[in-house]
Amino acid sequence: MSFTLKIVNPPSGAQYFWADYSAGESYSGWLNISDTWSCPYGANNATDLRIYVVDSNYTQLYYEGGLGPIQDGVDYQFDCSTGVLSTVSGVPLTPSITGFTIVSYEKV
Repeated sequence: MSFTLKIVNPPSGAQYFWADYSAGESYSGWLNISDTWSCPYGANNATDLRIYVVDSNYTQLYYEGGLGPIQDGVDYQFDCSTGVLSTVSGVPLTPSITGFTIVSYEKV
């Protein structure tokens, strides 16, 4: 298991959700809004997690993208009322930049 994701405080009428990352190559498929996605794919600190929430007719009720970074072995929840992705323990994610290297610079 790479990570888990569940939806909390979905909009009224929400029936299903879909989550994906890595430009849509890793995805959940449509799940019941109360289900938890146990993602089997490597998270690789992805920062492009997208979440779609729809009603029973698959009409989009909510969308959020550019979420992350997501890491292996962590349980996440996405709160539709606040638009915040956090760990299940409630700790909000803080974007981080890692591996930053200055290759060259120009003096002006």
